[in-house]
Amino acid sequence: MPAPKVGHPLPRADEAYAAPEKWAEWILADRGHGREWARVFLVHSSDSERIWQAIANAVLDAPVSAVRKVAVGVTCEVRMDVTI
Repeated sequence: MPAPKVGHPLPRADEAYAAPEKWAEWILADRGHGREWARVFLVHSSDSERIWQAIANAVLDAPVSAVRKVAVGVTCEVRMDVTI
């Protein structure tokens, strides 16, 4: 697998995946980031598939802005505009 490089799109971005349970139980849940997402994007937990598709589509061409080494590999930062 090619290493991610700053300024280039994520390798394998087309394989990105987020488990529906993570959206329901953390990302859009009140105990997670749900309140922030609802305030910024005016979305609800029922919008998870629409939100995920917007992110997955936007990340295909977005350049990596940072790569950091972590205990289990690397983590990449990608900044992009998402329209929901």
